[in-house]
Amino acid sequence: MPPNLRLAQNLRYLRLRADFTQEQMSETVGFEFKFYQKLEGGNKAQVKVETVERLGKPFGVEVWQLLAPLAVLKRAKMKFPSPRTQSQRGPRAKWKGRPRTRPVQG
Repeated sequence: MPPNLRLAQNLRYLRLRADFTQEQMSETVGFEFKFYQKLEGGNKAQVKVETVERLGKPFGVEVWQLLAPLAVLKRAKMKFPSPRTQSQRGPRAKWKGRPRTRPVQG
């Protein structure tokens, strides 16, 4: 099994074991929701080691355990953080991007 699919399988296992939604999981590890969806879906062909470290840190799981077969992860001792609440996250920005400018009419 390719490493990106093994990572995806292990992330899904961790998320379901912690009883998190994908959105809660992405907030827990500090990634954008869409980016996390791509990781768990196996749609990211290349993932940095630092990214895998960030994914495992809240659960006390090391990089090699996330990239190992699922049987290895099932035997690992893990901790399960509680999802952050809205007050802990702070207010969400409704729109991120460049401000719109109106065309100059002359």
